[in-house]
Amino acid sequence: MRERSLVIPMDITHDGSAPVSTLRAEDNPYAPPRSGLVTGASSHGKALDALLAGFLAAFAVTSIGGFVLRLAMLLDAVQTRFDHQQLAIAMRQSIQVVGVVAALAGGYLCARVARHREISLSAVQGALVLAVGYQTAAGDAGALADTRFLAIAFAASVLGGLMGRLQNGGR
Repeated sequence: MRERSLVIPMDITHDGSAPVSTLRAEDNPYAPPRSGLVTGASSHGKALDALLAGFLAAFAVTSIGGFVLRLAMLLDAVQTRFDHQQLAIAMRQSIQVVGVVAALAGGYLCARVARHREISLSAVQGALVLAVGYQTAAGDAGALADTRFLAIAFAASVLGGLMGRLQNGGR
């Protein structure tokens, strides 16, 4: 291949002559790149990123849902209509529903970020969320004391992973 040169006047000097600089075609900053774009990232998401995204999604849904439920329980219309024991039971069941929805959302997001091993990673994410939730509710006979709820929430996380896998185009 023959090398072409390009002559570009750089500046005009005091005596009227222009110094010249030779630029090769390879050095032209405005020329399109000659090789393809090389990226270091693979087509698969990273497992740790997926677990973190799923955990944060589940945490956010649980936090926001719990906050809204607690605000709803503070309303005068709710407190005058129900006694304290009925409110406690309703709050526990509502938190369980929010927890199942959060596990489903966390498993789905985990699978979407991972793009491979979706089911196993969403199961790990579900176990992680339940373990952290159990530790934060330690000593409390709240929503996490019910083993049926734990099983349903874990299943919801795996179901979310399955939904994410289907959305990713997996079989």
